Amino acid sequence: MKDFLSDNLRRTELLARLMNGEKLSILDLALEYEVSEVTINRDLKYLRFAGLQIYSRKKILILDHAPETELLTGYLAEYLAFKLNRRLLFTQLQAVHAAGMSDLFQILTLCAKAVDENRRIHFRYERITDDIENEYIVKPLELKLNEYNWSLIAVKEGENIEKLFYLSRIKEIELLKPTQAPEEDLVRQPIFPIVLRFSPMSRNSIYSKIWFQNFQLIEEADGYITLKTESEITKRLASWCLRWEDNIEIISPEELKVKVRTMVEKFNSVNRLF
Repeated sequence: MKDFLSDNLRRTELLARLMNGEKLSILDLALEYEVSEVTINRDLKYLRFAGLQIYSRKKILILDHAPETELLTGYLAEYLAFKLNRRLLFTQLQAVHAAGMSDLFQILTLCAKAVDENRRIHFRYERITDDIENEYIVKPLELKLNEYNWSLIAVKEGENIEKLFYLSRIKEIELLKPTQAPEEDLVRQPIFPIVLRFSPMSRNSIYSKIWFQNFQLIEEADGYITLKTESEITKRLASWCLRWEDNIEIISPEELKVKVRTMVEKFNSVNRLF
């Protein structure tokens, strides 16, 4: 496993350096990465097999054309996951094991598999409020790590509300087969067209980041900026809108306005100023 990870990391770095215009030779790379020249040649063969035109001129490696964006995205996703997250996750997981969560391996693995493959899981869960155990069938949406605590965002079967389950409270877990968990049985959250209008004060902030997977920014003559996208109406989206304070106007839909207003009213109900 270590060799597999090392090979993937090295190949991605090699490609990035070639794209960056570095003058690299097979011998230099072998010395730097402490591998044989045969290994570097194998890396080059792997990249060429993927369609990259890499050749040598006076022992200096040259990349003829930049790869397709889709290929680079795949390489980068694997590289960042291995390079940056492995050490961090190892430390976090060590802490959970030290706390005595003996079932962490199978629970976390099966939850991750369910999220990735869009499959439901069945588990027995001990509620925090009263320690009562209940059984649930849920559609996992996202795994979250907060400090050293892992949680699962999921929707219970027959419901459409996202709920949080602490992995430390899951006692037994079963990954359901696709035939047992048809997608059409789940209640789907509707997708709404979202139109938001930002003040000129937000110009630098709104242009500096990618806010949604797909969205359009339209700058108006008066300096205001309209953002158009499509999304479910979630607490996360409502919270994001609130962060802009008076620099945002929700043009549509009304459902998003209601979601934001409800969150504010609930907060105010227990945090009134006297």
